[in-house]
Amino acid sequence: DRPAAQEQLGYVTADPAGAYYLAATPYNQIRFAGAGNLVALTASTHCGYAFARWEGTGDVYDSNGNVRTDVSLDAPDDEPERWVTDSTIYIKMAKRGSDYRPTNRDVTAVVGPKCAGHDIVSVMLTFDDGPAGSCERGQFDNTRTLLDILENNCIAPNAKAVFLVQTHVVNRGGGQDGECLIRLMEQRGHAIGIHTAGKIDHDPGNEHEVHATLPPYPVGPGGEVNEGEIPQDAACRLHCDLIAGIRRLTNVIGVGSPRWVRPVGGNSNDDVRAVYSSVGLELCIDRGVGHPARDTSNWHIDADPHPRSVQSIAANIAGGIVGLNPDELDGKIVILFHDIHSVTTDNFETYLEVIVNTFCNTHNRRVEFVVS
Repeated sequence: DRPAAQEQLGYVTADPAGAYYLAATPYNQIRFAGAGNLVALTASTHCGYAFARWEGTGDVYDSNGNVRTDVSLDAPDDEPERWVTDSTIYIKMAKRGSDYRPTNRDVTAVVGPKCAGHDIVSVMLTFDDGPAGSCERGQFDNTRTLLDILENNCIAPNAKAVFLVQTHVVNRGGGQDGECLIRLMEQRGHAIGIHTAGKIDHDPGNEHEVHATLPPYPVGPGGEVNEGEIPQDAACRLHCDLIAGIRRLTNVIGVGSPRWVRPVGGNSNDDVRAVYSSVGLELCIDRGVGHPARDTSNWHIDADPHPRSVQSIAANIAGGIVGLNPDELDGKIVILFHDIHSVTTDNFETYLEVIVNTFCNTHNRRVEFVVS
């Protein structure tokens, strides 16, 4: 036998009947030097999928050309000890006409989502500070790029996220592009919440806490600031901020009433939480004021390191997942991102792969992205 010719199986297509995906190289794309050659077939996976086994008919060989009797390509599903699970296998070819190809056999690599069949971990992708950029693809299109990646990626197609928006900031949700992007978020099945609204200071340390101590102001029917009347039962500025945000989202932008809220800097106290409850808003996750296990109580993993790079963001995500306690995995894991940074939005498929792979490799969990 001559040295093996390496063949890469590079075509992956969805099997709509089940959870597995099939990869195979068409016979007419394989050419070999002579009859009886050993040929190496290698299953090459990507995009969060894992190789499971080879299936097919005929003999499989070791690298020295000896028939393997310990495994079989047609081993049944209930005999996994006889499955062909090597990522590279060796077969022999026979001459047919002018070509050398398999004779009366079918060899297929079976792959599936990583940790398929394993327990699920629910992950909430959350984005603060946006929407950012143009509603059309082009220059300065951070949030639109992110929305398109979430919809069209090979790691988790149509993954959903929660966007905690700034409803009144002109270059965020307060302008035409921002309104367009928020509508697009809802059209694609994402959840929309409030980060800042109404009379904006965006003090990164304690905006919501401070606003809970300031007097209320009038809010118009479309969320206009200092127009109309002071909302009923409003006792502070934060209450009016949130009412202004809700009215702008529902009456002007035309999306559903938001469920989620996240304070600037993640900082809140009991007074702030009482205001949230009074206007029908909830924290994405509430782990208690001053939760000792994290810097804040509003997320598990902060994917916004300083300085920001693809490597540092990916490292923060992976490190945060590795550091989760086993008892946290049965709840909802919240990851904090910011869609105002292009290094986050432009490379989000990379971060999806880090999330899926790290949960699988570290905790043996399959990821499901949730918005509630």
